[in-house]
Amino acid sequence: MTKISVGEMLKRPYGITSEKFGHVESAEVLLEAGFKGIQVRCERSTPTRRIMEIADRVADLAEPWGALVIVNNDVMAARDSKADGVHLGQEDARVETANLILKNKIIGVSVSTPAQAMTAQNEGATYLSAGLAYNSRTKPCGDVIGPGGIRNIKRFTNLPVIAIGGIRLWGLTEMHGTGIDSVAVMSDIYEALDPVGRAKEIERAWRELRRA
Repeated sequence: MTKISVGEMLKRPYGITSEKFGHVESAEVLLEAGFKGIQVRCERSTPTRRIMEIADRVADLAEPWGALVIVNNDVMAARDSKADGVHLGQEDARVETANLILKNKIIGVSVSTPAQAMTAQNEGATYLSAGLAYNSRTKPCGDVIGPGGIRNIKRFTNLPVIAIGGIRLWGLTEMHGTGIDSVAVMSDIYEALDPVGRAKEIERAWRELRRA
C-alpha cells in the first residue's frame, strides 16, 4: 500500500510504542486500531543498531497499512532504517542538522513553549508535539503546560501540532478544543485490559471529534 502523507497521518491519533509492552506488540495493537503514525520510542541507552532492527520490524508491519514510522531521538537510526523519519527532543540534534542527514525524511520536534515552536518551524521541522498536556507516567519529571499552553503554542506556528503527555480517552474533547491536529496516546492503551479495544475507542472518538 502507498504510504500516506503527514497530513493524513495526523487525522488519526499518533501512537507511541512501549518498551515494557513490546515495540512490535505495540505496533500491532496500534495498526489494528487504525493508527497511521507510530513512533518507536526506545530507551536512550538502546544501541543504534538495535533501534534500527526494531524500526525495520515495525516498518514491515506498517507497510500494508500505509502507516508512517518515526524513530525517537536517534537520527542515524532513522537514516539507516526503513523508518520514515525521526522525532527530536530539545536536547537532541538540531533540526537543521537532522535535515542534512535525513534529506527528505520527516522530522518531528517536541516543544513546550511558543519560542521553541517557532525555532523548530524556522529550522525546517515537519510537525511538532506539544506538552505535557497532563501529568504523565512515562515522563514523570516533565513540565505540565496544560491545554492552555498547548493552545498558545498552536497560535504561534503553522506546523501541525500533536498534543502529548498523559492524554487519555476522557481528555480528547478538551484537547480537540485547543485547535491541535492530533493527540499522542500511550499509557491509556497499554494499561487497558483490552489494549486493542481501548485503542479503537480512542481512534474512533478522535475521528468523530474532527468531523464535528
